[in-house]
Amino acid sequence: MKRTVVASMIGLVLCAGSVLSTAKAATAKRPNLVIILADDLGYGDLATYGHRIVKTPNIDKLAQEGVKFTDYYAPAPLCSPSRAGLLTGRMPFRTGIRSWIPEGKDVALGRNELTIANLLKQQGYDTAMMGKLHLNAGGDRTDQPQAKDMGFDYTLVNPAGFVSDATLDNAKERPRYGMVHPTGWIRNGQHIGRADKMSGEFVSSEVVNWLDNKKDDNPFFLYVAFTEVHSPLASPKNTLTCIRSI
Repeated sequence: MKRTVVASMIGLVLCAGSVLSTAKAATAKRPNLVIILADDLGYGDLATYGHRIVKTPNIDKLAQEGVKFTDYYAPAPLCSPSRAGLLTGRMPFRTGIRSWIPEGKDVALGRNELTIANLLKQQGYDTAMMGKLHLNAGGDRTDQPQAKDMGFDYTLVNPAGFVSDATLDNAKERPRYGMVHPTGWIRNGQHIGRADKMSGEFVSSEVVNWLDNKKDDNPFFLYVAFTEVHSPLASPKNTLTCIRSI
């Protein structure tokens, strides 16, 4: 009996050593994770999915070199619940969000909801989010969770993508919206004032700067949620020449 117990204990020790060794190897190889989310983009709006006019070479390259999904079901057809489903992996109505969140409403992602960022942070990942949040009713709401409460260490967020937060440089051609600039951007909880770039470029620059200034070797999770192509929308003039025939 004693020999059996000793043999079992030796087996457990060897097994534990093997598990720890495997865990260390897995830790060393942990990948960086990046989610890039477009707002209100139709599945047929990309060249890789068959659009005959609009050119999307960089996205096409991702599809060619990686995995291209041809069947996918969004958790909801609206902005806020689809984001809640993406980040939590749960049916949106279980997170407290059943529809898009209008400005000033008492609706937000539940404080007890675990997001991808929460879980990865527990595993030693650095977490960052840049772009449109729209999981609460505004960036100044102290009674509602903000991006930092959802597991993100570094944030540059447009709280809800309202018209007052948007970028529109051709307002004379779009009088419906008037002169609109991104005044609603918040970096790490602090309003940063009016941005001097269009939203897409503004977010992209922030992403590049964050990556360039990242000093540690920790793996990272980066969630980049562009406000484009949801309206109100404008584009730099030099990008419009290829689609003038549309």
